Amino acid sequence: MATRTPPQESMPRQQRRLRDERRMAALREIPTLRDLPAPELRLLGRHAVLRVFANNATIVTERMPTDYLFIVIQGVVTVNLHDRNGRDVSLGCLPVGTMFGENALLGNRFGGNSVVAQSVCHLLQIPHDILRRESQQLPQLMAHLRAMYRTRLVQATLARVPFLAPLTEPERAALIDQLIVRDVPRGEYIIKVGNRPNGLDRKSTRLNSSHANISYAVFCL
Repeated sequence: MATRTPPQESMPRQQRRLRDERRMAALREIPTLRDLPAPELRLLGRHAVLRVFANNATIVTERMPTDYLFIVIQGVVTVNLHDRNGRDVSLGCLPVGTMFGENALLGNRFGGNSVVAQSVCHLLQIPHDILRRESQQLPQLMAHLRAMYRTRLVQATLARVPFLAPLTEPERAALIDQLIVRDVPRGEYIIKVGNRPNGLDRKSTRLNSSHANISYAVFCL
């Protein structure tokens, strides 16, 4: 019985496969992406665009949310925001392999921040529209982005509290481990007069969430 010869791969299909493999190999060099499964890497590789920013270039501004997720490939960028008194507060440097720009993608609950290149920077840029549309095909990436978003939500909240803003970035980072984030439904007391609180709240007074559901943070003592 004659053996059937498998159909030959067409030239366009072969070229696309080789291009996908090269891009996936490059993405695996990025620490935050190397553990993603092949289908997710392939999808990201097809939509990522390389951007180069000059030293001191503003990549993202505090007043204008970005429409892209960025991944630092080369160089260093810094993140800054303003607290409620208008003071400029640094959230630190983002080294190679770090992602940013997930804020507007996942909810923009902690306001904007500014990201500035501190050297010539090479960044990968992926449109938010693609990530929203393909989110079901990117479960591990989206889980990582949500975890990163929650951490940065706490960092930005601490930075915007006036009495905490003068702290250095490492000091604020150390406080994160001492925080308990609580969601309080409307009408429930946070602190009642006569009850001793078991932590230091951002507002140490009698509070009742009478207007809306709120989220707040407590420092454990």
